[in-house]
Amino acid sequence: AVPATARGVLDAPAVAAAVLAEADDGADPLRSTAGGLAGAVLALVARAVADGDLRPGDLPWAQELLLPDVEGDRLPAAGLVLPGSDAARWLDPDEVGEVDPALIERWGAAALEAVGVARTLGVLRFADVDADALPAALMALDGADAWLDAVLPAASGAAGGEVLGEVLAVRDLDLVLSARLPDVLRVAGHDPDLREALVARTRVIPLRGAATDVPGYAAWWLGRELGATGAADPQAPAGLRAALGEAPEAAAGADPALRTALGLVRDWHLVPPAAWQRVVDRLGAGEAPLPPVADLLALWRALAAAAPDVEPPMRVAALGPGGVVVLVDGDDAVVVDAPRFAQLDLFGAQLVVPPALAPALADVLDVDLASERAAEAVVRGAGELREVPEPVRAALPSAPVRWAWHEELVLDLPRGGAASVAWWVDSGAVHATGPEGLACGLADAAGTWSRRHLVLRVLRAVSEGDAAGAADALVQESLGDAPD
Repeated sequence: AVPATARGVLDAPAVAAAVLAEADDGADPLRSTAGGLAGAVLALVARAVADGDLRPGDLPWAQELLLPDVEGDRLPAAGLVLPGSDAARWLDPDEVGEVDPALIERWGAAALEAVGVARTLGVLRFADVDADALPAALMALDGADAWLDAVLPAASGAAGGEVLGEVLAVRDLDLVLSARLPDVLRVAGHDPDLREALVARTRVIPLRGAATDVPGYAAWWLGRELGATGAADPQAPAGLRAALGEAPEAAAGADPALRTALGLVRDWHLVPPAAWQRVVDRLGAGEAPLPPVADLLALWRALAAAAPDVEPPMRVAALGPGGVVVLVDGDDAVVVDAPRFAQLDLFGAQLVVPPALAPALADVLDVDLASERAAEAVVRGAGELREVPEPVRAALPSAPVRWAWHEELVLDLPRGGAASVAWWVDSGAVHATGPEGLACGLADAAGTWSRRHLVLRVLRAVSEGDAAGAADALVQESLGDAPD
């Protein structure tokens, strides 16, 4: 025996079993507002609410409690609304009824809301849910199985046997009149429970590996219904808005946290996998304005990092001569996979990402790597071997100790032709015509491209006999002040 509280009695399995059994039988439980099983449950609920032990949604089974409406018909609590409430205005009147006012007078609106009678959209709470055996109240929600199918593949290591941490869900979304969906988002901005259910993410805990947070049911459902998922946030860069399409008005007017929960995208690296096909298709078909260079660089980096499974477009946005953004056939473009290839525009317009991401971008867009087209390029002449200054070798320990100076550096290209460049790296050997090219070549050969500016400062100081200047450049770099 243990001391009984109202909430403790309500948590007893026998109480839920009695309510569910009566709902299945279609019995008439209330012959007065104080009698029958419903009266007993409401008495306990009213006490638990007064004690601060019960919130709406804490007892998912309670929404099956049969209660009378204004016409005297018996309906599950989940099928009733409080008169004059947001729910009464939002929900389809052909699908819900107003609760008998006598119940409000006897037990109070808060107790009725706690069992599922709607004042606003009802919030359901579940803890430690087996993804392979969802509670009946959760599975009864519109699209719950599709939500689970959508979010589990996004969870790291999701392969069966996952447990969902606390799941917050909003019921009756499918009963909201379409014209009232903007009102739902407006009210969610200041209704704590509804807002929490919309912005909270669901934690997926696999049998092995790290847990992953995925979009909650309510945000997923609303984002899909409103057409917000994968659309551009109003504060996103102009190029992103053009590529993804503007957000629907209802979602665009929500606050930033709600917009993110609904799936609006504010940065290129947040584009969901399913939206990338739309991006490459719109750009390739010329349906979206070509983005400025800064946006295009961010787009390529995010696309390569995501490496989504998309159908390659016929045309791609790339950098043409002079750094102008152009739309070209995929065969007329290359992905620059090492800094030295950026000097060559003979092989087509260029797509530029960090070298480590270049193979992924080339694969996604079905575009050749620059190294593939320049594989047989040969430096004309051996050049004059010179020593790499000691201060430079201190900055780049893995750089070669010698380099080849050329008065004019010419590459003989495969299939004929030639090109003049300022520097080149061939099998680890650095060729250059001057200090700027040498700095680039040494940094490229050493695999530390970001240090090319430091190397140039040191080279210039050495050439001017300024030992103090070279030392100062190295000191500033060690302090993190060297420009990248």
